[in-house]
This record gives sequence, structure tokens and C-alpha cells, in this order.
Amino acid sequence: INSVTVPGGVNYQCSGMASDACGNIYVGTTTNGIVKYDSTLTFIESTPTPGAVYDIILSSRFSGTLLACGAGFVANYSISCT
Repeated sequence: INSVTVPGGVNYQCSGMASDACGNIYVGTTTNGIVKYDSTLTFIESTPTPGAVYDIILSSRFSGTLLACGAGFVANYSISCT
């Protein structure tokens, strides 16, 4: 993480990080979003959230689902492992 700039991230305030079976990395931001990187830490996409993200986790019960909670919200997001 020290070698990658997280859009909307603030040092020591990005909230939550998870990786999937394909090596993709998901990072929560303090400015309303989840950022996705591939295994080489190349930016893939960002997903907006209704508020700052406090934590994220990949669901062990529902394959292909990323769970996120934050400032005034709890939500699930579909992810693809490519």
C-alpha cells in the first residue's frame, strides 16, 4: 500500500482492505468509495458508496460478494474474479 496512491484515501484513514482468490485487492476510502486493484497494484475501477467506508470484507457465505459498512450505511457489492 505504501507504493500505491489510493484515490480519495488519506494516510492512515483508508478503511478496510480485502483480496479475492484472483489476487484483486479492494481498499475502502474516506471519500465514499471502494477502489479495486489487480495483483500488480494496477488500478482497475472504483465503486461509489453512500459515505466514508469503515470496513470491507469478502463474504464467505455468498461467493462474489463484497460487504462494506461506513458512515450511515451497510451494503453488499457484486464483484467478479477475473
